Amino acid sequence: SNRRRRSSEINLTPLVDVVFILLIFFLITSTFVQSQGLNVELPKASAGQSQQNRDAVVVAITATGQVVYEGDVVSTEELKSRLGEVKANGDERVIVVQADQSTSHGKVVEVMDVAQAVGFSQLAIATWQD
Repeated sequence: SNRRRRSSEINLTPLVDVVFILLIFFLITSTFVQSQGLNVELPKASAGQSQQNRDAVVVAITATGQVVYEGDVVSTEELKSRLGEVKANGDERVIVVQADQSTSHGKVVEVMDVAQAVGFSQLAIATWQD
């Protein structure tokens, strides 16, 4: 009867280990949700301001020059109409341009021109702080 009682005990150590590993996995994967799977290598800046604005409108430009807004690849005209909708709602938010460091300067200026044409006055370029 002593043997039977021992075999009915449940060892919780492996269960705790598995739960801990799952917790770490979900914490790590949830921190990368904002990047939306884009491989944008931001340029470095030594005097960058570490200003994280949660209400910012993020427009990403990939190394190939594709403009991505809210996870969708958009044309310049599409970006203009979508930013126009945001502006029409009365939002005075900051436009943050996340441009890959190998993106042409002209593409960044084009996106910033679109934002200014719609009426956004506050523009920022995202960089890695050195």
